[in-house]
Formats: sequence, C-alpha cells, structure tokens
Amino acid sequence: MIATTETAKEQDRKYGIGFRHAQRKVNEDYSDETAFASEAEVERRISIPDERPVVSQEEQTEKSAQGITSLSIRSKILLGVYMAAAVILSVIVAITGIIIGNKASQVATLENKVRAVSSAVTAQQAQIETLSSDAEVYAKATDAGMSETTYASKLDLAQEIPAAEVSAHTNFFDGACDWLSNLIGG
Repeated sequence: MIATTETAKEQDRKYGIGFRHAQRKVNEDYSDETAFASEAEVERRISIPDERPVVSQEEQTEKSAQGITSLSIRSKILLGVYMAAAVILSVIVAITGIIIGNKASQVATLENKVRAVSSAVTAQQAQIETLSSDAEVYAKATDAGMSETTYASKLDLAQEIPAAEVSAHTNFFDGACDWLSNLIGG
C-alpha cells in the first residue's frame, strides 16, 4: 500500500470526493509467468490511480464571472466573423422578404387589371356575336330601307380582251448577261 501524508479531506479537495489511491502490492515478483497471465490478473496486480484534476467551486465561479474575456483572441475573431455572417445573412433574408412582398402586391395589381380588361373583352365579344347574327343584320337592313332582291343569282361578265404581245428587242450584251445569270442560277 502506498503511504501518503495527505489526510482524507486533503485528498478529497485535491482529487475529488471519494477518491482513494489504488493499493499496490510491493515486492511482488514478476516473472515470465506474468507474460502469460490473463488480462484480469495483470490488471489486478497493476492498477494505476485515476488522477483527475478537480476544479474547486471558487475557481468555477471565478471563470464564469470572467465570461467572454477568458476567450483567446483567435476565438474572439472567429466569434466576430460568425456574428457578422449571421447579421449579413439575416439582412439578406429580410431584404428578400421585402422584395417578394412588393412583387406580390404588383402581381395582385396586374391580376386585377387583367380581370377588368378580360370582362370588357368578354362583353364586347357577346355584343359582336349579337350584332353579327343573321336576324340582326336583316332587321338593320330593313330599317335602313333596303329590300330583299329577287334577281337571278348568275351574272354575265364582260368578255376579256387579250393583252397585246410585247416583244423585247435586246442586243448581244443583254443576251450574254441573261445567259450568265441563268448559268449562275439567277
């Protein structure tokens, strides 16, 4: 067993409440047989104490009171970059929302205008269909003093007079140009 000069309270303060050093067997002869021993036997023979540092309550309150000032400069720079990126992204999202809202109101205004023009076009189409019906045309023609004719439906057209034949007189150069034009494809 390891002999220590610390009391149990000092060990509790230093290593944590309930901590005790592991007991070791001193003067134990390790031979070649130990190499073939099971892990449990070796672990039983050799145990290493768990020396975890314990932070006192005073140190914890002191560190929490320091707050952000205990961060390293690199950490502060990274935190600042992160916060700047978050602010920029939130501004971009807000601007996008405003733009979408404005566009939505413009679209709604245009939709209302299209509905108004569409209803006017529909009314005009109905009026054109009414006015172009055979009964309406007949009624308007009779109101204007027209009457229905009983003439023959076949008319004799005047005879066509044939056009005079025109002959062009050209010289040799015009003929050569025509031949070259026909050869090229013009």
